[in-house]
Amino acid sequence: MASAKPPCEVCRLIRGYLLMFVPMLIMLVVLRLNGEGASPLVSVDLSKALAWVIALAVIAQVGWKAYHEFGPGRRR
Repeated sequence: MASAKPPCEVCRLIRGYLLMFVPMLIMLVVLRLNGEGASPLVSVDLSKALAWVIALAVIAQVGWKAYHEFGPGRRR
């Protein structure tokens, strides 16, 4: 196992997304199955909230990559 290659960047990214969004989806299902008014979060449209979280994560990731590509200290 000492000679095993480290995982590629895409694999790490996919693993990170799965670790973040699978528990969120499970939480969405559990909160929706609780019933009427059992939780204050049930009154919030969780699909819209999740869509905003995903959109902000994509914008942050693109910004981070752009900063590393074109940011200060980068020689061309």
